[in-house]
Amino acid sequence: MEYEHVQQIVAELRRLADLLARWPQGPGTAPRGADPAKSIVSSLKTINSTLEKASAQGRLTPEGYDTIGREFEKIGATLRALGGGSKAR
Repeated sequence: MEYEHVQQIVAELRRLADLLARWPQGPGTAPRGADPAKSIVSSLKTINSTLEKASAQGRLTPEGYDTIGREFEKIGATLRALGGGSKAR
């Protein structure tokens, strides 16, 4: 049962990647600069690294879950700040 849900997560992340790849690319002159994107990339790298380590160990530890959750929270805070909802952490 869990496998099916994990596969759904995989499919949605692939869809997200496809959508982002097709997103219109501007000239890179946005007033917000590159820092928000760099922060999101850093969080995604941390998530991927954590999952790679878990894959090698055959399981995701409680610390791994915490790390992934924290990084997704950082991404959410960054996105909310871009939308004007709150400050990024």
